[in-house]
Amino acid sequence: MTADGKSLEALVAFVEQTLLPSGFDIKTNKLVRDSDGNLIAEFDVQIRGKVGSTEIAWLIECRDRPSDGPQ
Repeated sequence: MTADGKSLEALVAFVEQTLLPSGFDIKTNKLVRDSDGNLIAEFDVQIRGKVGSTEIAWLIECRDRPSDGPQ
């Protein structure tokens, strides 16, 4: 596996999809733009689903940092 953000996002999404019950929706690399079309955010892994009668959603930020040097 190459050491890039997309591979890490795919791995995290795969693990979550494997562990979550059916009915949950997982999306990767969701881009959010403002009304002018400018990129304002990127959600690495977005998960939505229903637990009982409650809709829930959460985000996972994937960071592939170098092993040395500052954060």
